[in-house]
Parts: sequence; C-alpha cells; structure tokens
Amino acid sequence: MKPTTKDAYKLLHDGMLALARVEEVGMCIDLDLMDRTIEETKERVKVLNTALQDSEEWRVWRKRYGAKSNLGSRTQLGKILFEILNHTPLSKTKTGRGQVDVDCLAKIDTDFTRNYISVEKLKKLLSTYLVGIRREVCDGLLHPSFNLHLVRTYRSSSSNPNFQNIPIRDAEIGKLIRSCFVPRKGHTLVEIDYGALEFRICACFHRDKKMVDYACNPQLDIHRDMAAECYCLN
Repeated sequence: MKPTTKDAYKLLHDGMLALARVEEVGMCIDLDLMDRTIEETKERVKVLNTALQDSEEWRVWRKRYGAKSNLGSRTQLGKILFEILNHTPLSKTKTGRGQVDVDCLAKIDTDFTRNYISVEKLKKLLSTYLVGIRREVCDGLLHPSFNLHLVRTYRSSSSNPNFQNIPIRDAEIGKLIRSCFVPRKGHTLVEIDYGALEFRICACFHRDKKMVDYACNPQLDIHRDMAAECYCLN
C-alpha cells in the first residue's frame, strides 16, 4: 500500500486522541511524599548554604564583593576561584574567563565546590521539578499537556509540566522525583524502552545487511561506531 497524505493525517490524528486520553486520565502523585520531599530538600539546601557561608572561600568572597556578594553569581564565583584563589580552570569561555559549569567545579574538588554543586542540583530539583510538578497537581492527579505537532522529529513532547524531561542520570535526584509518581490501586507502573526504534524500522524497510546486523546483533552499537567515525577513533 502506498502511503498518502490522508494516511499520515490519520496517524497523527489517532496519536493525538490517544495522548488526549492520557492527559485526561492523568497520573497519580503521592502528595504526602512530595510535600515531605519538598520540605526535606529545602532543609538540605539551607544546611549546605550554611556550610558554604562558613567556608574560607566565602570569607574571601565577602572581602572582595562586600554587600554585593551573591552565591548565585557565576561571574563572582569564577573570579574568586580562578583570579583570587588561583585554581586552574578546566576550560575557558570565548572571552577568556574560566568556566564554572559542573565539570569544571568537580575538577577543583574542594569541600566548597562539592557543596556548591550539591546546592545547585537541589535548587534545580526543588524549583523546576518538585515545586513545579506540585503546582500542577489537581486532586492528586497530574495532567501534563502532550503534543505531537510541535517537535520537528514528530516525537511527542509535553508541557505544564515537561513530564518527558525528568532527570535520571543523577540517580539520587531521579529517585526523589520518580518516587512521587505512584500507580492507581490494583495497577503497576512499568517502563518500556523501544531501543533505537526508528533505526530498526529503517532496517526492516531497507533490508540493508549492515543495518540488519546492527539492529539484531547486541554486540554492535550504531551510536558508538558513528561517534568513533565522527571523531576519527578506532
């Protein structure tokens, strides 16, 4: 069968109806756990901020900036670490300033930088995820908006909140957020990973031997090998 514009429309139309049903039904949130997690996270941020303000780095910071001292200022942080305390930056910006992203701070690896990284993670967890999700909950249910017409790859996206962008690489942060999502009575939450679905579909369509090998052989990894080729590595 040759696909037509009408077929494509029906695929997206049916997909939107399915996602509208998901949005209507919503997902259960353990509000007691979420509220406790919010308060515990606030307390952890408070404790870590106290540790930062008791540090030698902060005393130097206050001496340099006085009443304008701001722990949230990355510009001030960079000047203190690299220009006054003489730490070596892992990398620099286009203007020649030392970068103060997580990787650069982790390389310095002092009590101050470790606490600073932890505070920034927890503040992000608190404002964007825990409080952000809590604000959208209605009668114990979260109803994110799902879309199929906004992303150029035609994958779905979501907003209010962005339910499809909950962090998992940081195991602790991911667990704190995901533990608040609970199944309905008599149901179980499962995770389904399609594993390079688009590539496998292409392999079925083209029937190219190389593609089929990559799709079927667990010892082969198309992402790894393409990255190696891009960076001229073995």
